[in-house]
Amino acid sequence: MHTIIIPQNLDTREVVAVCGSWEDAENFNIFLRALQTPEFTSKYVTAVFSFGALEHDDSRINELDMVSCVERINPSAIFVFSEMIHNKEIVEGLIDVSSAKDIPLVMLENRSDKAINVVCDYDGAFEEIVRHMIEHHGYKDINMFAGS
Repeated sequence: MHTIIIPQNLDTREVVAVCGSWEDAENFNIFLRALQTPEFTSKYVTAVFSFGALEHDDSRINELDMVSCVERINPSAIFVFSEMIHNKEIVEGLIDVSSAKDIPLVMLENRSDKAINVVCDYDGAFEEIVRHMIEHHGYKDINMFAGS
């Protein structure tokens, strides 16, 4: 067990925990930069937790300990980029912390009945783009490639 010492009265702002993975650093950083507005930073401090262990990775034990760190900082809200976190035990642990302490949890790109769910409709958006290109610009031959 790791000991974390959090000085009392260090800051009067509330803490918001953002949990994800640097595996998708571009999207993670876009979100973190968006939080860096004067309106947000005058009221909140962002605590960032990056998880990278796989379900069967030995380092997952240490990362599960990190979930207790999220609990100990007592955040006002928890944002979970659950699509980025490959170890579902970690996601479930964050949901449990949220439920036990009645902390709002925003789940991005996955769903939980214990969270505020934010899921992007990539299929619908892609269909709208293709339909627009056909109907308004006369395209007849459209190719696409994508990664997993």
